[in-house]
Amino acid sequence: MFESRAIGRYLETLGSGPELIPTEADPKARAKFEQAASIEYAQFSPILGDLIVEKIVKQARGQARDEGRIKELSAQLEAKLDVFDTILSRQKYLAGAVSYSPTEVPYIDADGPSALQRITLADLYMISSGELVFDHLGLGKLENRSHVQRQVMS
Repeated sequence: MFESRAIGRYLETLGSGPELIPTEADPKARAKFEQAASIEYAQFSPILGDLIVEKIVKQARGQARDEGRIKELSAQLEAKLDVFDTILSRQKYLAGAVSYSPTEVPYIDADGPSALQRITLADLYMISSGELVFDHLGLGKLENRSHVQRQVMS
C-alpha cells in the first residue's frame, strides 16, 4: 500500500489507536470530517505541492525557479490559510464537532463548553503540511494567523 492518506485511513480502521475518522454511525460528524479532509486534499495540498516543486525540487535539480509562479502560488496559499484560520477561530479542529465516547471531555472555549470536538486525520494532514509551509518554505505569515498557529504548533 502507498499514498499517505490511504495508509492513514487504513491504519485508522485497525482500531489500535484513537478514533481519527468519525464512524458511519454518526453521518453528520462523518460528513464534517470528509468536508475537512477534502478541503485539505483538494485545495491546500496541490498549492503546497506546486510550491515545493518551484522552491525545492527545481533548485535541487539545478533548474531555474519561476518567481512569478511562486508569487502566484504564495498568494493562493495565503488565501487558503486565511480560510483555515477563520474555520479554526470558531472551532478547535478542522472537522469541528464530532462524536466522542461518553468518557471524553468537550473542548472548552471562551464561550464555555462547546460541542464535543476532537482531532481527525484531516487535522493531522494539515499539521504535517504546516511544518513544510512555515518552517521549510518560510511562507504563511504564521504570526498573522493565531488559530492556524495554535493548530500547527500544538
